[in-house]
Amino acid sequence: MGPLDSAAKAILREVPQDLAGLAPSLEGQTIRGVKADDTVLPAFSLTMDKVLRLEIEGQEARSLHVEVEAVWKARVPRKTFRYWSLAHRVHDTLWSLVICLKPGNKQGEPKAYYERVVGGRRAVRFEFDVVKVWELQAVELLREGKPGLLPLVPYAAGTSKAHVEDALEALAKIQPEHLRAELQAALTVFADNVFPDVDWGARMPEELLMGSTIYQRGEAAGELAGQRKTLTRLMTKRFGERAVSLISRLQSAGPPALDSAIDLLADRLSEEV
Repeated sequence: MGPLDSAAKAILREVPQDLAGLAPSLEGQTIRGVKADDTVLPAFSLTMDKVLRLEIEGQEARSLHVEVEAVWKARVPRKTFRYWSLAHRVHDTLWSLVICLKPGNKQGEPKAYYERVVGGRRAVRFEFDVVKVWELQAVELLREGKPGLLPLVPYAAGTSKAHVEDALEALAKIQPEHLRAELQAALTVFADNVFPDVDWGARMPEELLMGSTIYQRGEAAGELAGQRKTLTRLMTKRFGERAVSLISRLQSAGPPALDSAIDLLADRLSEEV
């Protein structure tokens, strides 16, 4: 899980109604309530970003599947259809929304549908909502002041470092503290991606930054990367080229397995000295 993904999931967890309100299919409608629903499809080992149960004024409740993509890729429509086709068995009134932070370099214009043609005939056409954050206006996001949309300011049209500073200042007024920590941390992660020459993490109180789940997951990921690096070095020293296939499996190994492997290899190497 990368930092952009962690930041997006934090926003979806804390203020999902703000991102849900971006969906073109919900334009002009009043969302009275939002409740997080199950995102795991255990039979298929898949986990979606978020499924929301929406209470809409004057209409029956419906479900909204939300995916946040850092960069648009050609595979996004098919992936979205795959999630929907499995999840709608559980969520009968499901619609999908993809929020894309940045355009792809060579992927063409994002399209809000997935189509499959077999033997010259259309077998399926699946439509969903797409929000291109780079087409939102930074000044409008700041003017509206919705907490869940302020972290998107770095990717919005007409943005600048000054706009990011304004968004940080606006989020500094958010209560309760844990919500302020999560949203400010998400904003600093996104800002680092767009304006890497600024230490955005230093712009928020250290105790808030360290208290956010985004920071904690980043620290854990860093420790895990360090463990994998150490184990790779030990295995290469002990087994040489024979370690290649084993090293390739390290990317999916969790902390307990890595700890045990490091201890075993360290003991073996010490015995050979």
